[in-house]
Amino acid sequence: MSDVESFVLRTEFSVSHSGARDIEQHLNSKKHKNADRAAALSSSLLTFFKKSNAPTSKDLDIAATEGVWAYYTIQENHSFRSNNCASKLIQSCFDPKFTCARTKSNLLQ
Repeated sequence: MSDVESFVLRTEFSVSHSGARDIEQHLNSKKHKNADRAAALSSSLLTFFKKSNAPTSKDLDIAATEGVWAYYTIQENHSFRSNNCASKLIQSCFDPKFTCARTKSNLLQ
């Protein structure tokens, strides 16, 4: 194997002639340096345009809790309709974002 992939340029180049020296030449090339600068600029733009609707760790915790509650309801053969009331109770006691009513439990069945 004499080809190496450049992740910055998304291309492959040969290291069969000089090995490590080929890599050094690639890293010092104008093409690589320009691509490296562009990648650094792009990453800062990505943080600027970060999606605000991406789930947070708290959102993922709530989703896991909803899944566990639905699983428990199914395993214990409780009525799915009882989750309509239980979901409201859990919202008022613990987390207002918790939603695990009849329809969500029924989907997991």
